Amino acid sequence: MAPHRSRQADAERFRRKLQRSFRDECLNETLFSSLGQARAAIASWEEDYNLNRPHSALGNRSPAEFAAAIALETHAA
Repeated sequence: MAPHRSRQADAERFRRKLQRSFRDECLNETLFSSLGQARAAIASWEEDYNLNRPHSALGNRSPAEFAAAIALETHAA
């Protein structure tokens, strides 16, 4: 039963970190004048977070760099 709790705790820590980053880097930085502007800013932040930003879980590489490295390893094998 302990591993299940640990995964839940890890997921909760990740969720909180993601929310904190989103709030600090996107929501607190912009005064949105319209829903469309908010959607565009959120989409831009999400793309940067998911594609370009280094993540410690990926060896401090961006997801794009990590995917490229895996593709090279797979192709070489």
